[in-house]
Amino acid sequence: MFPSFLRAVDGPQTFTYQTITERLPKIVQTTIQNNEFSLQQIKFLNELAQEMKEGSKISPLRSKSWNKYLEQYITEEATWHTAPWWVVENYFYKRLLEISDPEHGHEDPYNGYDIFQKQKTLSLQTSVQSFTNIITPLINNESKIDEFIIKSLWGNKGDLSLSGGQVIETQTEKEDNNNKNNNENDNSNNRSYLSDSLLCNDLLDFSLWLQTQKDSNKYGLIVLDNCGIELLCDLVLVDSFLRLNLVNKFVIHSKSAPVFVSDAMEKDILETIDYLANKIQETKEIGNRLKEYISNGKIVIKSNPFYTTPLAFWELPEDLKKEYIDSSFVILKGDANYRRLLGDRHWDFDKSFQEITKYFPAPLLVLRTCKSEIVVGVSKENQKKAEEIYPKQEWLTKGVFGVIQFNKK
Repeated sequence: MFPSFLRAVDGPQTFTYQTITERLPKIVQTTIQNNEFSLQQIKFLNELAQEMKEGSKISPLRSKSWNKYLEQYITEEATWHTAPWWVVENYFYKRLLEISDPEHGHEDPYNGYDIFQKQKTLSLQTSVQSFTNIITPLINNESKIDEFIIKSLWGNKGDLSLSGGQVIETQTEKEDNNNKNNNENDNSNNRSYLSDSLLCNDLLDFSLWLQTQKDSNKYGLIVLDNCGIELLCDLVLVDSFLRLNLVNKFVIHSKSAPVFVSDAMEKDILETIDYLANKIQETKEIGNRLKEYISNGKIVIKSNPFYTTPLAFWELPEDLKKEYIDSSFVILKGDANYRRLLGDRHWDFDKSFQEITKYFPAPLLVLRTCKSEIVVGVSKENQKKAEEIYPKQEWLTKGVFGVIQFNKK
């Protein structure tokens, strides 16, 4: 029996309600500010923002492939506030795209322009200093893969959908050194201790498991989240897996359309690799190596329309499921992928991560900073410690705390 979905009707004090009635309308306004729209488009966009504030009924899209996900809610006369948050938030980005790009917005896959490009470019530019501060010591000191995983995790602090579409320089001063200070006396397979800002840390489990994997025919697979500092850190992580010969190939999955403001598309990956090679002195070698990996097939970049649907990961299409099965492991980055993994439902926070995700078709590593009112695998003790710092469940949404969770199957 699944727990209930997160919805705006959970209450006006919830992050869910505030997202639908405040943050998403704010994204509409920043989208208007960063693009050139007709007066009619601006009128439609403002009407969209008002629908969310008022909790109007959900209406069909032009996209036939997407409307099948809405049939149930339209029949029930569900509103922005009564339908599941995961459904309406993904629906919001489709509506936004259909209004912003009338020619291509309904297409699947999408072939239009990126309405968030201006913010993405600015996010990349403003991330450089923080990125070089945290990465330079690692690339100069023969660091282990664990340290690059940690940086990839905290890169997930950068999220333009969390800031309502506004570019804010990501601060990474709380970089975690727990991988250097793992509790040597803790031999539990289900370690759950609060080290710095980590609510759950399965990194050692993953590292030990990785050392046992010798199948040269398998590849690593990462499902990306945000552009900017996170994508910079993710690409350095992919480079490290290949450079250290931990895998022979890496598949990178990105979004097929602009969603959640800063979510990475294939073009963003290529732009960021070019930035690493040509704009950041300290990472020229990494950027050029990534370009070579793409040329020789050691890195393959793919997108799949599944990642812009309201489906959960247990509803994977067969082609994507096969890619996961054929991989050595899958890394899921960020909050939206985490919500999709758990179906965006009200699980108990201390419910076993391994139990809930046993359906996943491949060994799974999750790197996520907490930006929504959903988490599992966190002990009551660590919940209490986090609550003392950010009460009233704000610890779940500030992007300050993180989890590294692993299910080896």
